[in-house]
Amino acid sequence: MWEKFKSMIKIAVLKSLTDGEVHQVGTFDYMGMEQKAVMYSPYGLYSNPPDDSYAILAQVGGSESRQVAFISDPRQRPTLAKGEVGLQVDGGKMSVLLHKDGTIEIKGETKEMVAVLSSFIDHAKDLSTNLQSAVTDLISATVPTALGPQSLSVAIPWAVPATGLLAKATTNITDINNDKTDLDTMKV
Repeated sequence: MWEKFKSMIKIAVLKSLTDGEVHQVGTFDYMGMEQKAVMYSPYGLYSNPPDDSYAILAQVGGSESRQVAFISDPRQRPTLAKGEVGLQVDGGKMSVLLHKDGTIEIKGETKEMVAVLSSFIDHAKDLSTNLQSAVTDLISATVPTALGPQSLSVAIPWAVPATGLLAKATTNITDINNDKTDLDTMKV
C-alpha cells in the first residue's frame, strides 16, 4: 500500500505551461518521461511560473491521466525569517515581503509612483507657502479705526487665531520639505 501511495506523488520539472479554458496545463519531465498535469494554486494567487521550476505532481484517484501540480522554484525564494511571507516575480526584481515586526517591504520599479507623489508634494508645498503668506499678511495688516491705524489682530479679535494657523503652516512646510527629500532619495 505504501509503495502505491509513494508512486502517486512525484517531483518533476516544468517544461511548459499553457492556458486552457479553465486551468493552466503543464508539461513536466519526470525521470525522462513527459507528464501532463493541471496547475493548482491557493485561492486568489495566480502565476505563470518559468520553465524549469520544480513541481509536485499528485495523482487524483491513483490515475496518471488525472494529475495536479503544485509548482514552486526554491532557487527564486527570497530570504525570510521564520513566520514571514514573501511574494516575488521571477528574478526577484519585484517583491512584497511581510515582516514579523509589521513592516511591509516593497521592491520594484517605482518611477511612476514616485513622480506622481513628488508632483503632489510640490503642489502641497505651494499651497502651504501661499497660506503662510496670506496669514502673515493678515496678521501684519492694519485697519483704520477711530483711534487711528490699528493692527488687525487688535482691531478684530477673530484675527488672533491666525497666528496659530501661521505656526501650523510653517510646520507643514517643514514636514513637506522633509517628505520631498525622502521621496527624492527613493527615485530609481
